[in-house]
Amino acid sequence: METKATNSLQQLFHNEIYRLIASETLLKNTMPKWIDETQNLPLKNMLQNYYYQINVHIDRLKSLCDSHKENRNHCVIDRVMQAYIEETNEKLKRCSSNILDSSLLEAIQAISSYKFHAYNSVATWAIVLEFPKDAKFLNEAKISEKNIDERLFHLAIREINRKVRNPIAITI
Repeated sequence: METKATNSLQQLFHNEIYRLIASETLLKNTMPKWIDETQNLPLKNMLQNYYYQINVHIDRLKSLCDSHKENRNHCVIDRVMQAYIEETNEKLKRCSSNILDSSLLEAIQAISSYKFHAYNSVATWAIVLEFPKDAKFLNEAKISEKNIDERLFHLAIREINRKVRNPIAITI
């Protein structure tokens, strides 16, 4: 099956919006499992908030498509997000329970960084294409990804990785 060529920045913009919807949807479908596996309550709460944010992003991206009269019946797979999720699941299978939160936190940071750059690109295109409302939302989404990364960083430093580094030894 031959794929249709992308011939304009506007078409590229819309294609990437579909990819973002696919990416966020993959993550949305995976997050509940990761939230359940998390032992650290602050991390669990942060991931629950992130899950809510993902749902908001999906709704806003779909509205963006609707506002452009774009048909959302495209079958798009974000192979990069799929790889991040598969890699994270494999890592978590290999982790003992005491190190799982640290590994999951690192994986979510990598995913958030990927999404930050994706939102940054489409926000730039929205500015160039003179879609100010779209650019505003996409910049907000980019900033929210940066914020989750910062909060995870501080949680890793203050709590999660410190506990793993200095586990409490129980002697009998």
